[in-house]
Amino acid sequence: GDVEEEDIVTYAMMGLAIAGDNKGHVETVWSKVLEKDLASKWMPWINGTSNVNPTRDVLLENTQFGKLWVRVQDQPVELHSNLQYHGDGEALIQKLGLDSNAGRELKRLFTSVTSIELNDYSSMMIDSQ
Repeated sequence: GDVEEEDIVTYAMMGLAIAGDNKGHVETVWSKVLEKDLASKWMPWINGTSNVNPTRDVLLENTQFGKLWVRVQDQPVELHSNLQYHGDGEALIQKLGLDSNAGRELKRLFTSVTSIELNDYSSMMIDSQ
């Protein structure tokens, strides 16, 4: 259940820390995290069958990928470049073997997670208190 969910992000953080600046390794960690709720969350959004609107907040709070993104943003800024997933998602889509339609949608969802840097996110969080 939930404990397992927490573990996923924690293990992923450890994996990213170990990966260092090995880009392929970093991509593998992020793709595995994405895979954890690909079927339950991402595919329904991609296929338009989910009744939950995938707003940025929903993506950040309700997906492993989003939770990991937030956790990375919480780290000292000098670590971000190694931990963060860089790219438009193409490498992850390849690893997950998604077709081009699904890939396109997934990239769109990604962008809503990855486009705003931490500072904006923190200030948004503070503003919304």
